[in-house]
Amino acid sequence: MTDVPLAALSREEIDEFVRHQMPKGFVEEPAKPDQRRIALALLSYGATMHTRTAMSLMHSVVRLGAAGLPVTAILREGDSMVARGRSFLASQFLEVATNCTDLVFVDLDLEWGGDELVKLCQYPVDIVGAAYPYKDESGNFPLRWPADGLMEEDYAIGKLWKVQAVTPGFMRISRKALEKITKDQPYLEFKDQGNKDGQRSWMFFDNLHRPTGIYDEGYVFCERARQAGLSIYLDPDMNLTHIGLKAYNHGTLREWLDKKAKAFETLESEYPGIPPLKLMDKAMGREVDLTAESAA
Repeated sequence: MTDVPLAALSREEIDEFVRHQMPKGFVEEPAKPDQRRIALALLSYGATMHTRTAMSLMHSVVRLGAAGLPVTAILREGDSMVARGRSFLASQFLEVATNCTDLVFVDLDLEWGGDELVKLCQYPVDIVGAAYPYKDESGNFPLRWPADGLMEEDYAIGKLWKVQAVTPGFMRISRKALEKITKDQPYLEFKDQGNKDGQRSWMFFDNLHRPTGIYDEGYVFCERARQAGLSIYLDPDMNLTHIGLKAYNHGTLREWLDKKAKAFETLESEYPGIPPLKLMDKAMGREVDLTAESAA
């Protein structure tokens, strides 16, 4: 093949030659029937990302290719409204990246190990994510569990918790799940300024205010997914770093929750008779005057 003028080769022949010359998994293989394909959704207002995120992505893309999960990317730049940006990316996945089976949101201020993203893509569930700490020294994680408590399920590659909501910065959503939401809630469709003629968008993500507070776009998406009959899963053993003025890493979500459980046990022995919900509020870091509660 090297003696044949390049201009005389077809695009398919050139692609085949390149695939044989590059390391396995570095170049996308032709899609196989029913093969899963990953669409990475990257949202960046300033069209930038942290170098740690870039390194994590490079390692993960190579490992995904080696695992038989080819990757493409969908970008949204210059959008100051995160909920609209995420909704646009999810809609582009449905309308444009039609050969992809799974959408994976990766926020550009995260760092993770080489296997975390691969593992996220291999769980046999429709919606799964991982938690990462707040950008502060508290060591706390965002977590919303169902009223009946956390339910843990075992899978070949790890354990998952069934939760009420999960942050969308490191989340995988199947095409089937998004299609189910569009059919169940057609009123979410809207006209985005970035749409081409005939291309649709749905406000999967949004911000809502209620008497109990402000609910961010991740919570709202999970609520809409649950309304459509879908379950939300979280891997509590993934270890992600959240990069702000410094890089914040406080271990895994499971480790954090174990510390809170121990704090609750200590409070329970120190303040007998106080309702468990009050003790849990205190253990989770909320301002509760247990001395006054005990005196009452």
